[in-house]
Amino acid sequence: MSSISRTYARGMEIHQLRYVELVAREASFTAAARRARVSQSALSTQIAKLERELGHRLFDRGRHGAIPTAAGERLISRSRDALRALDGISETAHELSGQLIGTVRIGAVVGCEMPWLSTGIAGFVARHPGVALSYGEGASDGLLEGLRAGRLDLALVGHAGPFPADLTGTLLVDGPLVVLRPDSPDQEGLRGEPVRPADLKDARVITLPPGTGARAALDRTTRAAGIPLRPTFEANSGAMVIDLVRKGAGTGILAAGMVEPPPEGITVSPLSGSASSSLSLAHRPTPSTATSGLLEMLLDALGT
Repeated sequence: MSSISRTYARGMEIHQLRYVELVAREASFTAAARRARVSQSALSTQIAKLERELGHRLFDRGRHGAIPTAAGERLISRSRDALRALDGISETAHELSGQLIGTVRIGAVVGCEMPWLSTGIAGFVARHPGVALSYGEGASDGLLEGLRAGRLDLALVGHAGPFPADLTGTLLVDGPLVVLRPDSPDQEGLRGEPVRPADLKDARVITLPPGTGARAALDRTTRAAGIPLRPTFEANSGAMVIDLVRKGAGTGILAAGMVEPPPEGITVSPLSGSASSSLSLAHRPTPSTATSGLLEMLLDALGT
């Protein structure tokens, strides 16, 4: 029996496991202590005590933060399963009394302007005050990795192509890209006419940044057409893309669903051969009761 197994057999304090999981998630003892609402010295002392009992160092400390060792990775994987099970038991006990508790960490891709998202989140907070809810934004790749690593519980992500097989996704939006140009007399005859990827080669392209569904679809489309394309402007919101186009800064490219109805002063045309830009709500295959509750409220707010 390994030293880790022997320590499990003797019994391991739950708060030590939570501290280890927090350090792994935050890659920082300082940030983990802040999350746990304890002093850094108290958290470090408990992890050091656990390392002595195990006979293994769990983290390498360096300029890049706290990185799990091989023994740390093994313990973290097992402890996350154990902590989820314990949290599930606690949640079930509260459900029997008509309460919903727990923690739900939700992330959303930058550039996503969805009123139903804020409506669903606000409604969930009001209905379930016992759930600690947090929200942040980022690139889709980082959000998906956050789900896998346990840093997030639910994420609104943009993607092009198949959804990752190791996660569960609810497809919300799926559609082609469109090209946006400012209205002008010379655009009248081109209104609604498809634009080829080759037509964008010398254009000042305005679009969303990497990590969004529209950008993933654009990169996929131009690669398939053999057209190298480097956008001139990368904006974090569709509204900024539209405003820049309207004021003549360049040619915009967004998902079709982001420009319905067509904005005033803008000519909208389909992009030939466009890959689909998709938006999905993603989570791990076995979400907590609180996560499932938030997912249900978000879908209700969306009207699906």
